[in-house]
Amino acid sequence: MRLLATILAAISLVLCLAACFFWVRSYGAYEGVVRFTAPVAPVQVTVVDTTKAGGTRTGQTDLDARLRGFVSHNGQLTYASIADPRPLFVALGQPAPAPWETWRVSAGDPVAGPAALLDPARAQTGVKFGAGVNDKVVSPGLRLLWNLPFTYVTCPYWLLVLALALAPYLWWSNYRVLAKREREGRCLKCGTPLGGADTCPNCEAKAS
Repeated sequence: MRLLATILAAISLVLCLAACFFWVRSYGAYEGVVRFTAPVAPVQVTVVDTTKAGGTRTGQTDLDARLRGFVSHNGQLTYASIADPRPLFVALGQPAPAPWETWRVSAGDPVAGPAALLDPARAQTGVKFGAGVNDKVVSPGLRLLWNLPFTYVTCPYWLLVLALALAPYLWWSNYRVLAKREREGRCLKCGTPLGGADTCPNCEAKAS
């Protein structure tokens, strides 16, 4: 059991240090790692055609591709999932989506590709989850505006760091207690003085 606690504390510590690293980086850049999945359950989206003379025309279509992943931004880590129209753009000369995609752009710089698809998700702050629509995606070569629904879960890095630091802190506190009991000749389990005995007179645990 102690070995398992040590392993879990070590893993949590590594993740805590990684969270601290990306926490600092998030204030100077917008970065993410996402996975493209297709086909998935189709979702109906709204498409606005702005090329119609004298106004616009609104229609509906189904998309069965989706983009999912994490974005890091301004002290926040956000998981988001959004309908992805890019497979339809291949016929217009655009590259097909890759299974995994990453990006890192300086804060304030223009974004494109998956970074642009998930850009509205990074506007969320605090601890919350919800849904929204990215209505700023334009088909290449056409004036078709896509209203792409997305869902998100976001959390500030400071809260993640505190949560991940809890296991190492508890492990260290327990280690200090056990080390003190061992020095004083007490039972490691309940703290009862052993008086040189091999078995604890209180809980009957064997002395280590």
